[in-house]
Amino acid sequence: MKRIAVALVTNALGPPTRGNGTTIARWRGRLPEVGVEAAIVRPGDALPTQTFDLVHGYHAIHGGRHARDLAARHGLPLVVSFGGTDVYELAGDGPPAREIHDVLAASILVTGAFRFFGETVAAKFGTPPPDYAVVPRGVTVPDTAPPTPIATRLRALLPAGLRVVKDPLLGIRLADALQEHGVPLELELLGPPLDPTFASMVEAEVAKRPHVTLGELPREAMPDVYQRSDVVWNTSLHEGGSNALLEGLAYGCAAYARDVPGNRPMLAVDGAPGALFDPESPSFVERAVRFHRRVLAESADERKRRTDEARRFL
Repeated sequence: MKRIAVALVTNALGPPTRGNGTTIARWRGRLPEVGVEAAIVRPGDALPTQTFDLVHGYHAIHGGRHARDLAARHGLPLVVSFGGTDVYELAGDGPPAREIHDVLAASILVTGAFRFFGETVAAKFGTPPPDYAVVPRGVTVPDTAPPTPIATRLRALLPAGLRVVKDPLLGIRLADALQEHGVPLELELLGPPLDPTFASMVEAEVAKRPHVTLGELPREAMPDVYQRSDVVWNTSLHEGGSNALLEGLAYGCAAYARDVPGNRPMLAVDGAPGALFDPESPSFVERAVRFHRRVLAESADERKRRTDEARRFL
């Protein structure tokens, strides 16, 4: 079998740790099995001194711009993986949309986790858009017992880099509302300070609340965190379908995610092991209380059944 050498341009492996780094780590682990060797290139760096068959930019903004330049300089084909921020920016009319358009126009293939990513690309191109392929999210399903319920409190987990788009402040408000409505809860907020000014705001709010903690852990430590949690949240303003939701479900957490495009294909389908929420809905708090009380009241057998169903779904 011919080996394909790919220059994979990405900033996702950090530091700091980003959720997309989980996807890249999975790719690097599995691609050799299908004859692909991927060399990581950080944005701004030159290609390593070897022969490549193509350049792959992970995200049109974060990796695609430099990948496009490298591909043009070395006469190589360009592939771009599309992300949630790319979709949001491309749908607008500002400078990022034009830059993303130029990156995608130079590519031979665009990939994304969901079909609607490709529909957004097609809608924004006046000429025939580049080819698009769906590469679904994936997760390794462990053979472990789900977390043991604790009748006295609910353990919520919000993995999110501290930046505006992830809206961790909504998570803090949700934790407050649940506490006020009689749901004993502790929220663990995990993520690096990607926006220092915004991170300072989050830190100040966390410091006022004994039921909320803030930290940062390496990717390798996350399975243990999911294993000790009851529910995993996603509060993003427009990014969704995160690895954290998949991993939380795989390790036995319930999933509670904001109703945004990236989360709908994952949780707005028959048999989905979680729920979507709309913070603007008049019934937002009522529904949140009902969902989390149900998780809190689970027996060990009920939690195992839910986890088994979630793993089959995954």
